[in-house]
Amino acid sequence: MYENRSARLLLLISMLVFARTSWAKVGKFRYSWRDNPATTAVIGWCQESGSAPVLYYSENDNGNNLPKYQYVVQPQRKVVVKGMTTHFVRLTNLKPNTIYYFIVKDSEGQMPRRLCFRTAPNGPHQPLSIIAGGDSRNNRDVRKNANQLVAKIKPHLVLFNGDFTDNSTNIEWQDWFEDWQETISSEGLLFPIVVARGNHEENNETLEQLFDVPSPNIYYGLTFGDNLLRVTTLNSMMPPGGEQAAWLENELDAHARIPWKIVQYHLATRPHNAKKEERLEQYKHWAHLFYKAGVQLVSESDSHVTKTTWPLKPSTGPESTEGFERDDRRGTVYIGEGCWGAPLRRCDDVKSWTRASGSFNHFNWIWLDKSRMDIRVIRVDNAASVVEIPLDKPFSLPKNIDIWNPPTGHTISMKADRGAPAIEDDEGAPALTVRSGFTVEKISAISRDPDVVLRWVSFDELPGVKYEIQRSLDFEPFTSVATIEGKKQKENLYTVLDKAGLIAHKGKLMQYRLKIILPSGQVQFQNFSTDESIQQIELTKQQVLLESGGAIQVKFKLDQAGDVSISLFNDAMKRMRLMDLKGQPAGAQQKTLDPSELPRGKYFLFVKQGSKVVLRQIVMID
Repeated sequence: MYENRSARLLLLISMLVFARTSWAKVGKFRYSWRDNPATTAVIGWCQESGSAPVLYYSENDNGNNLPKYQYVVQPQRKVVVKGMTTHFVRLTNLKPNTIYYFIVKDSEGQMPRRLCFRTAPNGPHQPLSIIAGGDSRNNRDVRKNANQLVAKIKPHLVLFNGDFTDNSTNIEWQDWFEDWQETISSEGLLFPIVVARGNHEENNETLEQLFDVPSPNIYYGLTFGDNLLRVTTLNSMMPPGGEQAAWLENELDAHARIPWKIVQYHLATRPHNAKKEERLEQYKHWAHLFYKAGVQLVSESDSHVTKTTWPLKPSTGPESTEGFERDDRRGTVYIGEGCWGAPLRRCDDVKSWTRASGSFNHFNWIWLDKSRMDIRVIRVDNAASVVEIPLDKPFSLPKNIDIWNPPTGHTISMKADRGAPAIEDDEGAPALTVRSGFTVEKISAISRDPDVVLRWVSFDELPGVKYEIQRSLDFEPFTSVATIEGKKQKENLYTVLDKAGLIAHKGKLMQYRLKIILPSGQVQFQNFSTDESIQQIELTKQQVLLESGGAIQVKFKLDQAGDVSISLFNDAMKRMRLMDLKGQPAGAQQKTLDPSELPRGKYFLFVKQGSKVVLRQIVMID
């Protein structure tokens, strides 16, 4: 009996050994670019054992049938770093927008599952889907959630701007690449990553060796879609001036005619976390070049918060804050600041030009075509419930996708022709440019106590246009007041009465906006200009003298303990300051709000506990 058991044990061991040695032990795949994304590809993998690996690839899906694969290539580079032996195959002469299937074979066998990659589109009329983010350092569960969403969203590329791991140790990098396999889709499709260096990468060599980056300095550029888009990666861990600034200026000048420009780097120039350092050298050497060259979008990280900005230009004028002011025509939108798994921080340094801010795990999803760019912030915590989209529908929104929807809207939209306002599509599909002749002007709200008269004029009106008047009280979400059918004439005057509006909402600050609904269902929002009597705050006016170093003393009383927010809005209804206070006790409170760098004028101060307004106040800054 003992001999029979021994024989069975030996047989089992032999079978296991055979099973283990019949397959190539390769893994930790990654896909990157050194050159034209439409015609080249770099495929990297880790070799756990075995020798003499080769990569078989073909345009046809031949499954595991190795002899049917058309091309065979040996790795051009081998790197032993971070406890991993990595091989890179650099492929050239590929067809644009084409899926290639591949298998790695070595001395021990072939990989058990074929994988594939897709080259980038190469036509200016072919849209691109892009994910942008960074900071995946510590929390592997969050990191895996974000990675799984990459597999379900199926972008053309991923922009990752640094801080892959916490301490850049061998085991951390091995775990990172193991987690990156979660980005592989159900079809076995790899998605290319374009990397930037963060402050938790100890040197440039780490990224150059692990991703076969085309520049040893980790600043470089890639062009997509036959001069549709230029992506520039900068290295904020090297001096922003000097050689890098000179390279950036040449880079932007050389690609001046490309309509869309995106820049990524790690350290936020104007971080939205108060403990983070202002990056004055980046502002000095980069921000002005971005504006001069017409860079539309910059992706940053490092602060571990969530922010989007209005389009910005560098400025020290009276309307500026921390060296920037809003410029919707030519400004640069800044997004970030890195929540792919790193510890979340407080978003406690909001600027006057911040469009929206928060603190949650996320990345940014960008849709881009010849005429339009749409940017959405995607929360990643519900990745398991998100339904993977089909490979042939990269511009559909997956079921259960969690798109952040702050008061300023769920989509940031820009047109290549930035002279006209962008149109936001509530359903998330790419919108079209409005016929240039159709305009809406002279939008005003006037007090006729106790009513509010709302007026606007349209020219060359499109057939089927509708208008919806919306009202907000104390900066709460807008609600509908009335819907009006378009008159379809060359010139149209509209007058709508909000009856008893001043009486019903006395004491509250009222805002009106006009929702323009196009025949296609796409919409555009424009704000009504309002007179003084509609802004119904009638409480104490407080004088603050900036030249005396004065600060705003905010005094209020809470009936019960809880979280409180203090907001300061300017006369154009833009939030200039935000203070979130957690766990405040019941009773009398006094807080200090710093008004430094704010221009003179009238401001609206709101203290809220949940949806309840605790204090409304007009603040006059002289």
